[in-house]
Amino acid sequence: MKLIKWLVALAALAGLTLAGCEALNTDKTFRVNQAQLQKLVNRNWTTIAEKLAQYNVTIAAPTINLQPNEQRIGADFDAYIDLGLIKVEGVMSVSGIPAYSESKGAVMLNNLRVDNFDAKNLPDALVKSQAQKMIGKKFGVDIPLYEISPEKLSFAGKKWIPQTINVERDGLEIILQPK
Repeated sequence: MKLIKWLVALAALAGLTLAGCEALNTDKTFRVNQAQLQKLVNRNWTTIAEKLAQYNVTIAAPTINLQPNEQRIGADFDAYIDLGLIKVEGVMSVSGIPAYSESKGAVMLNNLRVDNFDAKNLPDALVKSQAQKMIGKKFGVDIPLYEISPEKLSFAGKKWIPQTINVERDGLEIILQPK
């Protein structure tokens, strides 16, 4: 009788161990809400603004907007561009696709595009076309959005890596997989 109890206990322990191991191999998820993203953009905005100021472009007052239908993250901001003979001002909207860069340890915005530039006294198509060229040259290819701390990428002695980044209406969902 004792042997049967021991075998049942051993089988139960083995089952729990296997279930525990399986739990360690399943994807992990964490979220970054829109307010956190806005704070990060506000903190990093000075760096981006200084880079563009070298090209007579002044940007201010960024507001993050999430575009879950397109899986893009956008920003609307005031823009002032000094073209020499003409000074253009208005509200510009740009967006990019979030992707994880392992070398930078951050979620980056890739494939930046100008979605709109509501400039005063100029046709939108012309301004948007010129702004698109400027953004591509001046911003560079990728913009860091959210650094992921090494602690978030380590769990139960394993290294994890962001596999999927979903843009939701109220933030980002970042799904990690074991590396």
